[in-house]
Amino acid sequence: MMRTVLGTLAALTLFVGATASLQASTTHDNRTYFTFSQPVAVPGAVLPAGEYIFRLANPDSGRNIVQVLNRGTGEVHGMFFTQHAQRATIAEQPEVSLGEAPEGMPRSIAAWWYPGSTAGREFVYASGEASWEHAWHTSPVSD
Repeated sequence: MMRTVLGTLAALTLFVGATASLQASTTHDNRTYFTFSQPVAVPGAVLPAGEYIFRLANPDSGRNIVQVLNRGTGEVHGMFFTQHAQRATIAEQPEVSLGEAPEGMPRSIAAWWYPGSTAGREFVYASGEASWEHAWHTSPVSD
């Protein structure tokens, strides 16, 4: 009888732990969905208008790499270095901050904000790449 109770308790503990891990993993990477009606630039690339998934590629080891995927096909469009960004107000919904760009050029994504937090991820551009962005003339865009 005691073995049965202990065995059941151990199995229940394992199940609850596995379920909690599964639930945590679904949000642990800060997966966010965005739809862009026109092309936008990311470091080294331009994303055509469409639906995308932004997520942390390394949520357990530094949280500084963002992976961008096509929402429909799962195709990876790139993995990008980011750095911590802070804002004064909590993002109530997913947002990206877009920088200004010369006429005819796609606006670059400057930062990505996850809902419910003042912390975000600022994309790191190579020296001279999208140099018009670094004045931080940005405007938030919500999903």
